[in-house]
Amino acid sequence: MLTMNLPSSNGHVAMHPELNPWFAKLRSKSGPCCDGSDALHLRDVEWTTQNKKESHYRVMVPKTADLYRSASNGQDMKKGDTEWVDVPDDALVTEPNLDHSTLVWVWYSSGFQMTDQPHIRCFMPGALT
Repeated sequence: MLTMNLPSSNGHVAMHPELNPWFAKLRSKSGPCCDGSDALHLRDVEWTTQNKKESHYRVMVPKTADLYRSASNGQDMKKGDTEWVDVPDDALVTEPNLDHSTLVWVWYSSGFQMTDQPHIRCFMPGALT
């Protein structure tokens, strides 16, 4: 069974409230990442590098918004509940990672419409410390 380290509803706040200002200002070229409460904390096996023209990373995330909500509520992800998604280079956050874990912010929308396809808003490898 696959498990993911999804944050609780209060995300990083309970563990490291001193990081709140840092999380609040995180941005990629795509725009603000929001705060850390909606970031997924990935294990090393849940992300990888690749050598594509517009994407140098891939991440494993829940396939749908409903699965993301279930995982956020502590339910284990089963095989088939997640998928590999390319991270657009514009989503890469390049400043020092004060959290020291790999973080990804996922949207399940396109414009103003909700979809069941994950889109990567921001990505920060844990190795960028």
